[in-house]
Amino acid sequence: MSLRARAILVLIVTALALAMAYPTYEGEGEGLHLGLDLQGGIHWLLGVDRPKAIEGELGRIRDSLLEEDANTLGLTKENISMEPDRLILTDAPTASLNDVLDEQFPGVNASTEAAGTVLMLSDSRVEQVLRDATTQAMEVLERRATGVVREPIIASAGIGRILVQMPGEVDPVKARTIISGQTFLEFKKVLASAPTKEILAAQYPDGNPPDTDVAEQLTEGIVTEAFLLENPAVLTGASLEDARFNMDARRGEPVVTFTWKSDAARIFAEFTAKNIGQRMAIILDGNVLSAPVINSRISRRGEITGNFTPESASTLAGNLRSGALPVPLNIEEERTVGPALGKDSIANGLNSILIG
Repeated sequence: MSLRARAILVLIVTALALAMAYPTYEGEGEGLHLGLDLQGGIHWLLGVDRPKAIEGELGRIRDSLLEEDANTLGLTKENISMEPDRLILTDAPTASLNDVLDEQFPGVNASTEAAGTVLMLSDSRVEQVLRDATTQAMEVLERRATGVVREPIIASAGIGRILVQMPGEVDPVKARTIISGQTFLEFKKVLASAPTKEILAAQYPDGNPPDTDVAEQLTEGIVTEAFLLENPAVLTGASLEDARFNMDARRGEPVVTFTWKSDAARIFAEFTAKNIGQRMAIILDGNVLSAPVINSRISRRGEITGNFTPESASTLAGNLRSGALPVPLNIEEERTVGPALGKDSIANGLNSILIG
């Protein structure tokens, strides 16, 4: 090919590339969307919190056994205790239980130990739980990332792992807050409280009661109270229908108001009606935001208060609207790729055409 022909070809290719790319940089039309390798951006590898995923599945199995099969199996809440990777049933009729497990809970194995009948998830059931959590988390991340960049890349990177790439000039701090912010919201009954974990632990010399965990409330990074909380959670952020940022007119503070889905509203109303005078903790990503006293029956609408700024309250509300993550995610890898690589790659490509 002659030098003149090569020059003409370069001009044609360049003109076509610019014509395709122009709408993208203007923010309109489809245009040519450059990937992370060409225009830089942020790369994350996220991992599903395996213990939390298993705990959540066991909690759902426990609730199903109590709600649907109590008359058949004669189980009550006192008959079932939950540990991180198993359920322990006491006084459960083995034959009837095996029938229920076979029919309704495939992949749940039962064995007999001194403490009672132990239910554990099989390896295949754990794998399916991780797959489902990965799929659900990807859907949430897709909705969140679309609000930050035009064409984010959200893909499975194996069982329980998610690849997130956000091409272009992205504020890494803002992106991390919106995308990797767990927004794992839980509402739990408070069983006891103390100024610190150590003082709380002293109340239980033989160890914490079964089906409980401990969380702290922090103010400006300092622990102000520790709570013994009942498991599983009464409700989680996955049951929210809507969430909005508002300013509390009386206190002049940012708050997040929320609305439950219809089924969750019924559960919340029943719980608050039975626990008037008790405290309920609102936990975000493992930290207690507040633990108000339940003064009356609460149904469909509620309010989350905390040490919010207008921006943090708005971000939290937006993340809750886009959907709460089904389980917490851990950042396993994080990289920021500069756009210089993209410019060099394009320049080298054009040079190769020109030089041949």
